[in-house]
Amino acid sequence: MSVHLDSSVVRDINTRKVLSAVRQKMSTRTELARITHLSYPTVGTIIKALAKDGFVVDECLGEFGGGRKPMLVKFVPTARYIIGVNLGGAEPQAVLSDLNGAFVSSIVKGNIEHLEEDTTGSVIRLIEDLRNVHPFSWDRIIGLGISVRGSFDIPNGHYYYPGRTTPLRLQDDLEERFGVPVILERNASAAALSEWVRRKPTGIRNILFINVDKGVSSGLVVDGQLVRGFLGNAGEFGHVVVDRSGEFCPDCGQKGC
Repeated sequence: MSVHLDSSVVRDINTRKVLSAVRQKMSTRTELARITHLSYPTVGTIIKALAKDGFVVDECLGEFGGGRKPMLVKFVPTARYIIGVNLGGAEPQAVLSDLNGAFVSSIVKGNIEHLEEDTTGSVIRLIEDLRNVHPFSWDRIIGLGISVRGSFDIPNGHYYYPGRTTPLRLQDDLEERFGVPVILERNASAAALSEWVRRKPTGIRNILFINVDKGVSSGLVVDGQLVRGFLGNAGEFGHVVVDRSGEFCPDCGQKGC
């Protein structure tokens, strides 16, 4: 059975192939064509578009005996930025990182307990404070990642802050406010994924990250994939019921945790 792909989809797939190869190492256009199994003209067209957007630049190979100097295509990690916000610790933190994950700037401000009444507004102010420390243009931000403690209902897009029984629309509210994709993740899962990415060059495929803070939770990466579970709460093994007639737990929905 043959599958027809729209030309824009094919172009996007090929662009990802080339960009991924350039990120791994500087290469000539000929090498990129060989690595990606694309034609030389296709690679050339993709590189031209990426260069126009600032994602790559040409760099001279160095001294050459004669003729045209070979040019290497080099990835520019500061072409775009990503904002990360950690609400899983004692103090809210916002960081600005480049496309290689290197920190460009960071800010720690306030107390996590003060976020309860206006979580969305507090995150917005934290990001604006980060922007004051390191000014950036929003057209260079490609996404926003938020790590939180609490529980999720991913199918309905809900997040429950610890101590609250009403859901928050944090992801939708922030996407509407900033106009960029927002990813919401449990702090332990985000930490597990971060550790796996950092150790990926070693060939590691599985990681179990255990977070001991106000509660006990874990994040799990299996065969290079983050395990989230149906509602996004996989790994919350710290919730153990000790009193079935106890107080309601907003994190897991049970009583007496």
